[in-house]
Amino acid sequence: MAVGESKDASWTVGVLRDGRVADRHHMGLHAEWDFMRSRNGLATWLGGDVSLRPEKGAPYETTSGTVGEVRGFREHDRVRLT
Repeated sequence: MAVGESKDASWTVGVLRDGRVADRHHMGLHAEWDFMRSRNGLATWLGGDVSLRPEKGAPYETTSGTVGEVRGFREHDRVRLT
């Protein structure tokens, strides 16, 4: 399995409260959230040109055709996607 992939084919990205991601770099909580919600961050995370509305039930589609919805969103805490 790839780093972050779980047995049920879902993915997990962990960010510690001080902004460290997998003990490899440090950006700070707000900077990390800003990056992950930016065009470049979403492209890194979900691939290609995708937009993601930060609200429960919002649909999304990746450029590779993967579709889903936002299952949960709590600013500076977590995002859950199908």
